[in-house]
Amino acid sequence: MARPSILGVKSKDGGVYLIKNIIDDKVYVGSAKRLVERISLHKHLLMNNKHHSIHLQHAWNKYGENVFIFGVLEVIENYSNLTIIEQKYINKYRSADDKFGYNICPKAENNLGSKHQRGRKEKSVRMTGTGNNFYNKKHTKEARRLIGLHNHKRKLTNEQIDNIKYLWNGRFYSQKDIAYVYKVSPSHISKIVNNNSRIKI
Repeated sequence: MARPSILGVKSKDGGVYLIKNIIDDKVYVGSAKRLVERISLHKHLLMNNKHHSIHLQHAWNKYGENVFIFGVLEVIENYSNLTIIEQKYINKYRSADDKFGYNICPKAENNLGSKHQRGRKEKSVRMTGTGNNFYNKKHTKEARRLIGLHNHKRKLTNEQIDNIKYLWNGRFYSQKDIAYVYKVSPSHISKIVNNNSRIKI
């Protein structure tokens, strides 16, 4: 069943969005191939004190969710232009400047050098070795059956799988958070992000 539309866009619409603090007018600008899912993920992370933008999270905690509005700046059909148009709005609103916004990186297309990306890589190393409590262990047959039943009920399209990989590889969200948005188990997300398929952006 398709997700309902929000903010005047359909569930499959992509484009550039904005999160704005109406107290001080600071903004966060982002882009996504699926606006509804990305905005839902932002809300989930903020409400659980886990957003990658520390400045935005601090403001959310200080002022409360009622002072923030989520809006769509532009719906885009040609995804090859997505980061170019996102960059235009980052520049327009100066959202990467602490005085005016909450974006961590000044460039839309490249977050790979940020401290958050390095921290996520270090965490990934810990979780794929002996730092992981489940390392070298297996689920019971009954657990695997239940996981399979759960995931069978929620089929993901190829486009959603590509978006999951994009979120995991470049946007600093945990597998648990992504699983929450897509209504599947974290283990299902883990299987998707740990294969060798190319990421489509």
